[in-house]
Amino acid sequence: MEADLGQMGMKQFIIVDKGDDSSSLIALYDTAQDQEAAGSKAAELLGRLAVFMAAPPERKQDEVPINFIF
Repeated sequence: MEADLGQMGMKQFIIVDKGDDSSSLIALYDTAQDQEAAGSKAAELLGRLAVFMAAPPERKQDEVPINFIF
């Protein structure tokens, strides 16, 4: 699955464990257009994780004004 994620044009893919059987998936792209272009492939890959989810994830787009990588 990692190779498939890398082919979607994203720069980072992060899973945050929020506890209580809850998590957030964060995918960082260079542009909104890159994120939108990856939509169908993202749906396919998330479908592979359906057994781990209580409900389909909500996909939304937000701007990241600061992202320091050290």
